[in-house]
Amino acid sequence: MAFYDPERRPNYYSPSVVAEIAKAENCYKKKFSMPHLEFDYITIGGDYDITNLEIATQSEKNDHSTVRVSFGMGDYYTELYYSMLETPDGWRIDNVTTHTGHSLADSLRVACAP
Repeated sequence: MAFYDPERRPNYYSPSVVAEIAKAENCYKKKFSMPHLEFDYITIGGDYDITNLEIATQSEKNDHSTVRVSFGMGDYYTELYYSMLETPDGWRIDNVTTHTGHSLADSLRVACAP
């Protein structure tokens, strides 16, 4: 998964998100002796069978776009909103917000908060 692979991250995430992930991971290594962050913004857990996948562009303006992704996973259903940023290398994920309002950006900022 690109989120946990520093070499693959730039292919999927905006430069600012790549930097925030690296910063949060470094903190996790120092504070908790853990090699990577303990959250996933796509699925819950490692064993999954995604069903009823729907992807739709919600808005697009200049170099920003919002894409709604919804899917089922067993009894679990979720909606994610991907904030996309157009970079010289193509569209990259600039944030992910859950249907409940939690976001990747917020989680990265508080990953090592006291």
